[in-house]
Amino acid sequence: MTLLPVGLVFHDPGTFRSASVLVNVGEPVMTADLVEMAREASERAVRALTARLAQAIRAQIVEAEDQHTLHLLEVLETAWWEEAERRGETPPGRRDPAQSLAWRQDVARGAARLAEPEPARVAALRHRLETYRARLDEVGVTSEQLGRPHTVGVVIRYVVQHGGWLAVGLPLAAWGTVCHFLPYWLTDRAVQWIGATAEEEATDKIVGGSVIYPVVWAVEGWLVGRGAGLAAAIAFALLLIPSGLVALAWRDRLDQALRQARAFVRFLTERDLHQRLMRQRQALVEEFRALAARDASRGPAGLGTRS
Repeated sequence: MTLLPVGLVFHDPGTFRSASVLVNVGEPVMTADLVEMAREASERAVRALTARLAQAIRAQIVEAEDQHTLHLLEVLETAWWEEAERRGETPPGRRDPAQSLAWRQDVARGAARLAEPEPARVAALRHRLETYRARLDEVGVTSEQLGRPHTVGVVIRYVVQHGGWLAVGLPLAAWGTVCHFLPYWLTDRAVQWIGATAEEEATDKIVGGSVIYPVVWAVEGWLVGRGAGLAAAIAFALLLIPSGLVALAWRDRLDQALRQARAFVRFLTERDLHQRLMRQRQALVEEFRALAARDASRGPAGLGTRS
């Protein structure tokens, strides 16, 4: 029997269309020696196997206490990499998933090590990270967008590009919203009634939607056919899935455009806002670097030492 450790690291698991998961597969756990050991000392063999399994699984996951903490790690990681690129310490461009996973694993383990001797500093860094994240959400930008120019020309090109897409997709998006609003709302109500965790929410939406959507669609199709004829019912069926996908994409694009517009207005009215956010990010990363150096002094596997 092969014991293969597989780690799942989720991003935004509650929203199916934007959720993603990193599947990390480790090396098989060695058991041959434990089979021999079990013949003479079964309890010791079981404990040894359990320890090996725990170590193998930990190597494939990020040991964050909850989804909120994992998201804070993502925010910190982005800030760290953006500052490292700005200083010329790493080449520009996004890191690969394995590198990103290793970085978050190091930070989570380092934070756990420092939580006992220096709980106040770890708690202060977490609070500063939450404040930074809330500030970005309020302004409507992401950490990656800090440092990029927000000139009138850039904004006009952005508005033309996204405005054109929104205008062309509006009719089909509007039809998709009308057709899918009721099953979408009923599925959301059902999931809230179940009271699922963030990790279970997307799965519950799929299961609930697989029942609710076909029933509502059948009723809507019957009403369209009865009111407008067979041809209209066939058109309704053919446009059902495409219109729903366009409606979701259209709404996401609209939300993104509104966030960018809000950020541009804030940057125009508050001339020093961009620099304040940059300084906030720099201070956050500097505090993290200080904690990383403190953890490194305690042992070879320091906080966030891998890059």
